[in-house]
Amino acid sequence: MNEAAIQRRPPVVDEVALALQGLRQAGLGTGYDVLVRIDNRSAEAGAPYQLDAARGVLHRRDCRALPKSAPTFALGRVSEEALSRACKRCKPMIEPTQPKTRERADVLFGLVSLVDQFGSVLKERGKDFRQTPEGRRLDTQLTEVYQGLGAREKEVLDVVLATVNDILARLRSIDGALNREEKKEGD
Repeated sequence: MNEAAIQRRPPVVDEVALALQGLRQAGLGTGYDVLVRIDNRSAEAGAPYQLDAARGVLHRRDCRALPKSAPTFALGRVSEEALSRACKRCKPMIEPTQPKTRERADVLFGLVSLVDQFGSVLKERGKDFRQTPEGRRLDTQLTEVYQGLGAREKEVLDVVLATVNDILARLRSIDGALNREEKKEGD
C-alpha cells in the first residue's frame, strides 16, 4: 500500500466498532446486551460529594438542591478548585485529612490472613532459606540487631510478636468454627 492509502484508511478501532454494529444489526449478537457500561451507583452511594455534571455544581451527598434527575459523579474528596463550583445551599467544604487508619488496618488484616493461610509453607521456606548463605547472613544480622536493642525495645518487640501470634490463633479458631457451622448446614 502506498502512504496515501494508509492515511485514508480508518483506524482499526473504528473498523472493529463498525463490524460489531453490523453484527448487532444482523441479529448476530455478541452475547452481551451492553458493550460498555458506565455505572457508578455503588461508588455514588457512599461518596461524600456529588458533582452535578449538567450544571457543573458541587454538592454534598444529601443536598436537596441537587435535582433527582441530574447526571452525577461521585467524588470521595474535592480540591480547592472544585470548591469554586460549590452549591450555595449545602456549601461543601474540604474536610481535614484523616490518617488512613482503615486502609492500614486492611493491610494488616491482609498480611495476617496471608501468614495464617500460608503459615506452614512460610515456616518451611524459612527453614530452607536459613540454610542458604544469604539466610545465614541475614540470621546473623537480625541476631545482631536484636542484641543491640535495649530491654524496653525487646519487650515491645516481644509484645508485638505475641499479639500477632494471638491474632493468628483467634483467626484460626474463628475459621475452624465457621467451617464446622458450614459442615453442619451441609448435612
